[in-house]
Amino acid sequence: MGPLLVKKLLKELQSSIGFYEVQTGQSVGQVICTMLPTKLAWLDGAIATALGVSSTKLDLVAWLQSRSVTIPEGVAPEGVDLRWLGLLSLMANQPPAQPAANAVVAEKKA
Repeated sequence: MGPLLVKKLLKELQSSIGFYEVQTGQSVGQVICTMLPTKLAWLDGAIATALGVSSTKLDLVAWLQSRSVTIPEGVAPEGVDLRWLGLLSLMANQPPAQPAANAVVAEKKA
């Protein structure tokens, strides 16, 4: 029933994907829906199935650990889900903190 409910959306997605593939010469093999509320999570699978591609599965905790980003206990009691991806990717792509230009740096004594 999912593809029936999102028929118009799928038509637009297929058109956009076709345009992308023609322009870049690359094909789309996976989709991911990051901003869906929990009750609409089924749309991800329905869209992927209708487009004939797979749905991307991410292990956000492992990815964050590989980028040295930790989430304090109690911040996400239900766990980290895909709705956090935009914010987390910004955090993971930040360069390490640099000392301020006017900060006094202690000299290393030999």
